Parts: sequence; structure tokens; C-alpha cells
Amino acid sequence: MKQVRPFFVLVFVTMIATALIRPAVPLILRNSGANGFQIGLVAALFMVFRAISASFNGYMWDRSKIPAFIIPLSFFLISLVFYGYYFFASFAGFLLLRAIHGALSGTFWPILQLETLKRSGKDSSKALSLYYIFGNIGGVVGILLSAPLIMLLTRISISPSENDALPLLFIIGGSIILFLALTSFKLKVNGNKKETEKEEENRINDNLPRYIFVFILIFSFLAGSISNVLNSLIIVYIKENFSLNTVNTTLVYGGLVFISSLFIWVFNFKITAVKWKKPTGSVIVLLSLSLMAFIFNLGYAAALFFLLLVFIGIKAIVPLSRNLTFVLFTGNPGTRIGLLNSVSNVGSFIGPLVAGFIYDNSSNKLLSFPITGILFIITAIVLFICINVDKKEGHNC
Repeated sequence: MKQVRPFFVLVFVTMIATALIRPAVPLILRNSGANGFQIGLVAALFMVFRAISASFNGYMWDRSKIPAFIIPLSFFLISLVFYGYYFFASFAGFLLLRAIHGALSGTFWPILQLETLKRSGKDSSKALSLYYIFGNIGGVVGILLSAPLIMLLTRISISPSENDALPLLFIIGGSIILFLALTSFKLKVNGNKKETEKEEENRINDNLPRYIFVFILIFSFLAGSISNVLNSLIIVYIKENFSLNTVNTTLVYGGLVFISSLFIWVFNFKITAVKWKKPTGSVIVLLSLSLMAFIFNLGYAAALFFLLLVFIGIKAIVPLSRNLTFVLFTGNPGTRIGLLNSVSNVGSFIGPLVAGFIYDNSSNKLLSFPITGILFIITAIVLFICINVDKKEGHNC
């Protein structure tokens, strides 16, 4: 586990900077007159470029063709993108810069995940759980820091209002990322070194039907479609539905992310090639039911409660899918996890577009949630039937 500690620090600090600007992007767009579809489009474009990049880099990692210095280089280029957000804070500027940011994000995030899994050996599930916990806590810190920073910048008259203070968060976030680029230059990427037969034997369930991976991809697609809505449009929903100012919006959003992050360990830390069905089923049921609750006209308290459950389900299912892919299947983990990231990112491209269109044109602003919940349930039922048919035929699932 000692070998992966630097990755925990990296993901923690990176997520502080990333989350620091998260409320700024949709709120700046909204203040400039962008509608829900346009906000969704900016979020979606980020994800489609991230999808292309993730799949390519996972493939290259399997073949140990990733440059050893890729992590500090990615950080340096992302810091330039953050500064670009400040100077080109418009709809067109965000479209271009989010595309570049997505491609760079699809480079280093899958590699960090793969290096964490590979270097942690038999503790891979625990290590990836901690990786996501540190990342989510860093995200909470960044979101919660954005509120006092906005107030501070406004109070000392650097910015005359909360809305004018938002772009300055890009300068602060970019400086944090630049610091990581300068301090991580010694961190080398190992790539996919071949496992011994004993290591692979301990990790893999060779009797598992390979179609299970297809279902993991489907769940990742659906989770991705909701995940990016939680990172963009939900911020606008919280502000408008609960009639909050910018500071209180970031505090509520940060609270949802923080509480949900505490549940990552519960669903992930004991995932093995044998013990995977119960935690997987629990997450899918929780997420599906909480999403479908939004088919009703919920009051403020109920909406906040079920939003929290949606956050918990999404925060749990993302590392769960990566853990399952690594511990259940042999051969080319980089390609598989790269594909998993890509499929999730395609969902993250489509989700905000559909959710944004519904948000603008439906009386039920979050109607996309119950639709996705129904798709989760249908997919889970089909998987359950397939597994039980295989059991009757004598396969070990």
C-alpha cells in the first residue's frame, strides 16, 4: 500500500483544484444567459473528449507505451487550461477549453487508477476505495473553499459582487495544478508489467461468464449519464429550486458530496473475485430507487434526501465498476478500464444534453432521473436472469 500513497495525495490535491471551479462553470454560463441545454452541452463536450482519450491511453498503458513523465506534463497543460477559463469566460470559450480539458483529463485519470490497482497487489480493492475517498474528500474541500473564497474576494473589493468573483477561482485552481506539475516530476508511470501466475490466480475468477463485463459497461454508461448531471446541472437546480445564493448553493452541494463520499468504502473495500454480488446488487437497488423517487413532486426536504441517496449511489458505483473489472477479468486491464472510462464518459456526454433539454422544457425538472432509474432496474433484471440461467447449466457465477 505504501507504493500508492503518492497517488492518494495527488488525487486529493487535484480534486481540490478541480472542485474549486466546479460551481463556477455552470453558474458563469447561467449568469451570461445560457440555458439548460447549453450548460449541458459544455459539460457533455468535456466528457466526449475524455472518452476518446481514456480508451486510447488505457490501450497504450497495457503495452507500456505511456511516457513516464505523462503525469506532470498533463498537470502543466491543465494549469494552462484553467488560466484560459479566466481569460475566455464565455460560452464559446468554455466549449473549446472544456474539450481540451477533457482530452487531458482522459489521459491522467485512467492512468492513476491503473497504477493504483497494479501497484497495490492483493489490496487493490482497498487501495482504489481509498483513492476515490481521498479524491471525493478533496472535491468537498474544493467546493467548500469556493464559498469563503467568493466572500473574501468580494469583501476585499477585488470583485464587486459574487458573480464577478467566480472567474478568479480559475486562477487559484490553475495555480494549484501548476504546483502539482512542478512537484510531481519524479513520479514515473510503470505501465502494465506482467503478473506472475500466482498473482493473477489470486485475482481472477476464470469461471466467470465474459458477458458480465458487458453489463458492467452498461451500468457505467448509465452512471456516467447521471454523474455529469450531478457535476453541472444539479448545481443550478439546487440554487433555483431552493432559492439559494451562490455561497449557500456551494455549501449545500459540498455537503452532499462529502456525506456521500463516506459510503465509498462500505460498498468497495471487500470486493473480490468471489464476493462481488451483494455489494453490487445493493448499490444498484439504492441508486435505482432513489432516482425513480424524482418521478413524484417532492418537497424541499424529500428532494434533498433523495438527492443525497443519488450521490451515495453514484459515488459508490464508479469505483465499484473499476474494482470489478480488475478483479474479475484476466488480460489487458488497461484496455478494459480505459474502455470503461470511455463508455462512462459517453454517458456523461449524453446525460447532460438530455437532462438539460428536459430541465428547460418539462415541469418536472429532473424527469431524466426516474428514466435512468428504470433503465438501471431493467438492466439489473436481465443480468439476474442471465446469471441464474448459467447457474442451472452448471457455470460458476
